[in-house]
Amino acid sequence: MSTEDAVAKAPKEVKHYNPYLAGRKEWNERYGDHIKAKKTWQLVGLTCLVIVLVCVGWLGFIGSQNKLVPYVVEVDKLGRSVVVGPATQITTQEEREKVTKSQLSKFIFALRTVSSDGALQKKLLFDAYTMINQADPATSLITDYFGGGQGPNSPFVRAATEMVSVDITTALKQTDETWEVEWVETVRNRKGGLIGKVRMRALLQVYYAIPENYKAVYANPNGVFVKTFSWSEQL
Repeated sequence: MSTEDAVAKAPKEVKHYNPYLAGRKEWNERYGDHIKAKKTWQLVGLTCLVIVLVCVGWLGFIGSQNKLVPYVVEVDKLGRSVVVGPATQITTQEEREKVTKSQLSKFIFALRTVSSDGALQKKLLFDAYTMINQADPATSLITDYFGGGQGPNSPFVRAATEMVSVDITTALKQTDETWEVEWVETVRNRKGGLIGKVRMRALLQVYYAIPENYKAVYANPNGVFVKTFSWSEQL
């Protein structure tokens, strides 16, 4: 049988056999699936890493947010709770002005009152200092006026000989930042005898800051701060 006849009678796949193609096919069968699987798992791993980073970032953002919800409790004359509800942010200009008027009246009352009760005097000063920041001029003004707590204007020094009660008469808005407060101070000796009355007037520059943590909410829930002020006696 000739070579041509042997080739003609050989199976079809033998006739078209190519060692290079056969080698590639064997390579693909042995290692192609492994390479493909490796790329797939690399893609899955990269996707999981991205998801983890997004989740961690989101959890960090959520964790940094203030979750404190302050509540306002209103009580009657007997100390019983009447209304309880979450404190809401001031939304209208009229509401803000009412709150500012109340807070500034409280600020002046706390700074100018002289009480024979040392504990009460400390509380009043604490209430006043919650409405100022250390970086504001108001802090230096109060410190200088009180002489560091040892000067003649210090309420603790004055309380040794006299007492002062404060009656706020007006609190009026002058500009978006400045308010005017007027009041009458009644001065008495330690026995209650009247020494005199003084009419006072103050100009206060204010600004607003939203409380960011529990301590700030407790100290100054309305976020009204006095930046600077000046006061004088009215003749």
